Amino acid sequence: MRVKIRTATIKDMGEVLNLLKELKISAYQEMGLDVKVEASKQAESVYRKALSEKEASLVLVAEVCGKVRGVLVAYFIPKILDGGLRMLIEEMVVAKDFRSQGVGGLLLKKSEQEAVKRKIKVIKVTTGTRLKANKFYKKHGFTYFENAYRKKLA
Repeated sequence: MRVKIRTATIKDMGEVLNLLKELKISAYQEMGLDVKVEASKQAESVYRKALSEKEASLVLVAEVCGKVRGVLVAYFIPKILDGGLRMLIEEMVVAKDFRSQGVGGLLLKKSEQEAVKRKIKVIKVTTGTRLKANKFYKKHGFTYFENAYRKKLA
């Protein structure tokens, strides 16, 4: 299987949003919740913004046979005290039929290369309680570091 990792384009939007919906649904299912997820105009707007703000974000896709089969979305966040940037991987998903075949590892490797180009020394990712995701990141050299909390605003 030939996998091409590249920067996402506007033409990828439909496939990328579908994969991100799959990620959200599977995360909720792992928590025992059933949820319906629809991509919105707001999601399309945020996708366009992420593509256009290359200094602040990175959207990579894994293409197999002309179809997007994986996506990684990362943001670059200033770390004032450290005097540099941190990469935050906000979303990463590989289509179910392509998991455990190295696609996610290739996306991660390309994101790490981008981080090195920007002189970033730390990549952060949150996985919650998703066991497969935790195992994946440990396999790729990430270590458990901190608890995370969130507060949903209206």
